[in-house]
Amino acid sequence: MEDRVHPHAERVSVHLIRHQTDIRLLVTPCPSNPTPSEAERQLLILSLNRRRIALGLPPVVVDEELSVGARKHCEFLNLNPERVRGGLTAHLEAEGLPGYSVQGALAAKASVISYCAPSQAIELFFASVFHRLPLLSPHLAQVGLGTLTPARDLVGDVRADDTFRSIPSVKAITVLDVQSKLDWTCLSGGVVPVKFPAPGDLDVPLHFGGEVPSPLPASHPSHQLAGFPITLTFFQEWRKTIDLRVAVATLHECVPPPTVGGPESSSVLK
Repeated sequence: MEDRVHPHAERVSVHLIRHQTDIRLLVTPCPSNPTPSEAERQLLILSLNRRRIALGLPPVVVDEELSVGARKHCEFLNLNPERVRGGLTAHLEAEGLPGYSVQGALAAKASVISYCAPSQAIELFFASVFHRLPLLSPHLAQVGLGTLTPARDLVGDVRADDTFRSIPSVKAITVLDVQSKLDWTCLSGGVVPVKFPAPGDLDVPLHFGGEVPSPLPASHPSHQLAGFPITLTFFQEWRKTIDLRVAVATLHECVPPPTVGGPESSSVLK
């Protein structure tokens, strides 16, 4: 597939998002500024650190060396839109493809990736499960950050694990390296387990934000919303018994939480 120059725009081209069929393409002019603003990137880090500090976790800083690889992977995805449409293939670079680099390939495997504005990416990550967990690690001290506004826009249906999900458009590519420089000397500082949402949080979203791969069971209807994930994450060895209880809340009442597991049940985690 080749890019074509639109007679009435600086640049236009076609962008793809995930595998399989039913692809619809929307060609739009490229914005004059190809990179999200510094303010957008700062908002991403501030948003991440606000959540970490509320949980008793240390804030992170942006590492420039890691950011080089993250930016290179943004460029790779921009040049290889079929990788975006491929879902998990967005985390893989291959030699011989346009924009391939060793640094970008390393960042691809160590990053969480979103296709919305950087200032909105953290909200998206925390509304998921798999993308949330590395952001909560007490060992996370330095991150690499790459952002790019693609020269193409896309409208299409994304098929992930036999479930169709709609990505309305690729507003930006955000690559956040959260695994390349973990500090294993930093323990959780007594924050065990790491709870999210944080105790006392207000305005917690109601719905799961969606992600690839989907953590939802195959039996969950694709057209129905799922609830916002509540996670307890253990980043170090834990030798205590956990009494899990389930609560169901509505806008008007809270159902008393029944006990899950017990002395006679093997469902108590240890």
